[in-house]
Amino acid sequence: MSKQHLSKFTSAYLHKFFEKKNLPVEQWEININGKPQLINSTQIIQQILSASPNEQIELAEALRELDANNHDINTFLKHLAMSSH
Repeated sequence: MSKQHLSKFTSAYLHKFFEKKNLPVEQWEININGKPQLINSTQIIQQILSASPNEQIELAEALRELDANNHDINTFLKHLAMSSH
C-alpha cells in the first residue's frame, strides 16, 4: 500500500472515528505564554484532522489502542491540548 493511499485511509479513519464516537465537548484552561486560554476538544479534533499524514498515522494508532482498552478519549485530547501549547 502506498504512503499516499495509507494517509487517505488514515484520514478517513480519523473522520469516521470521531463521527462515531460523538464525544461530549470538553473545555480546558491552558496557559499559553503565561496567559490562560480556553481550548475545547472540538479544536483539538480539528487539529488532528488537519495534521500531517505522519502525525495522523501516529495519532490514529494511539486512538485505536486507547479505544480498544476503553480509555477516555477526551483525557487523551486534553493531554494533546496541554502538550501542544
